[in-house]
Amino acid sequence: MIDLQDIITTKRELLSRATCSLSPINYSAGMAEDQKERYIQYLAEQNQDLRLTSDAMKLVLEDFMAQMKDLKDQVSSMESKHADLENRLSEEHKLRKSAERKIKSLQERLDYAHQERFGDRRQKIKSKAKTGDSDRNKEKDDYDGTDDTLRTDSVGHVQSPEVKEPSGKGRDLSNRPDGYKTTGVSGEVIEHPSDLTKVPGRIIERRMVRVFSFRTFLTEECFEMVHYAEPGKKPRWGYFPSEGHPEVVTRFEGTKATPEFLQAIAYEVYVKNVTFGLLHQWLTDMGMTVSKNTLRNWLKKGKKYLDELVCVLKSIALEKDSIVNCDETWCKVRKYDHYKKCYIWVLVNKARKTAIFFYENGSRGREVLTD
Repeated sequence: MIDLQDIITTKRELLSRATCSLSPINYSAGMAEDQKERYIQYLAEQNQDLRLTSDAMKLVLEDFMAQMKDLKDQVSSMESKHADLENRLSEEHKLRKSAERKIKSLQERLDYAHQERFGDRRQKIKSKAKTGDSDRNKEKDDYDGTDDTLRTDSVGHVQSPEVKEPSGKGRDLSNRPDGYKTTGVSGEVIEHPSDLTKVPGRIIERRMVRVFSFRTFLTEECFEMVHYAEPGKKPRWGYFPSEGHPEVVTRFEGTKATPEFLQAIAYEVYVKNVTFGLLHQWLTDMGMTVSKNTLRNWLKKGKKYLDELVCVLKSIALEKDSIVNCDETWCKVRKYDHYKKCYIWVLVNKARKTAIFFYENGSRGREVLTD
């Protein structure tokens, strides 16, 4: 009601400003007494009607303001519900993205498992039908005293074990090696000696126990680059190694990885046939933050050097007056949802200890050897 009263007051002020400049008019001038009384009665009735109309409008406005308040409450409630729905939708979107990543990783694992499976190699052998058991009572009924009706099917035939005569020749020891290689690792052995001062009693004997550990880890190295300027020359960046540190920046061109790191991921992808998803997960589990596209770009950077290496190896293997052996084989390669036969050519130069496999051209032609 306070808001409604304020609105009415404001409207009255506006109307008063619009009519205040007009000079008042005396409408009863020149009227007789009875005319003035009738005029006053008329004005009183008009005032009564206007008051009733004003009260009715106030009631209508009050109802309208109450409805507006209810609508405002409903709008605020709907806005809060909309905000809650947006938050829930955002959370469900994050969960769906996480589930899609997990599904993609599992699908990559499943695809890799399918690549290693080329069908069921088990041989199905049908067992022979078992002969029916012999009936001892039937044999008795069929026997009439003659040798022709005598049957001994139900009696087990046990063969007497053959006694093997011991051979006078001894075992052939010509294939026995002179010595056996024990388990070991090439390189310097790390020894962990015991502190003899902590032994609680008399020492009888000491010996080393071999333990083999496999350690794979990533290392982040930082090389300090110096921006310097020589007299009369443009400023340059350079690395000036300290004593006991690498002489050059061990970074492969166009990447942030060392050649050893690129060799490791190339071996995982091209030799062990590890998918990029599993390779990325392996590096992430070891604490490295890197994207799959970065790994692909690093391998693409190194591919051009590998292509040049293949050309060099091919020129070495095909030197003049060299003996080269060529042969072909085939393997099953998975393509989409089926397997296809792929031929592989191999070129071997035993003298130079070089072997090159050609599998880009999937046909049986020899263009891969002559190109």
